Amino acid sequence: MADDTSNDVLNQADRLMRRHRVFLAGTTQSPAPTNDDDDLPVLTETVEKQETVVAQSGLPPDEERMYAVLASELAHAVEHRLTTELPSILASALVKMEGELKHDLLTATESALRDFMARRRQLMLPFDDEPQS
Repeated sequence: MADDTSNDVLNQADRLMRRHRVFLAGTTQSPAPTNDDDDLPVLTETVEKQETVVAQSGLPPDEERMYAVLASELAHAVEHRLTTELPSILASALVKMEGELKHDLLTATESALRDFMARRRQLMLPFDDEPQS
């Protein structure tokens, strides 16, 4: 059965490629569509759903609906809670980050100034010979 399915898919793909070979071959004439091409959708066509999809979970329909309702209620509850609490959570996180950023910037600036002063003392520049008043 898997062989038949994969062969069917390959045949459909082959037919689709033959249908649009004009682009690849660079010819100006498009091949006439065959009856085999009628079952292949293209991006501009709308494909109607012909079969109802059976739930893959294997649960009875009532339980499936119950789980769907519970999942929806849970999603709504989480969304509501996040909507109300997220602004304060973000505000406190930003305040904390601001403090850490200020501290890190001050530390980096002090370190750069100390390094500069240490190098400056080691170098004797011409204007260092002048007496200070």
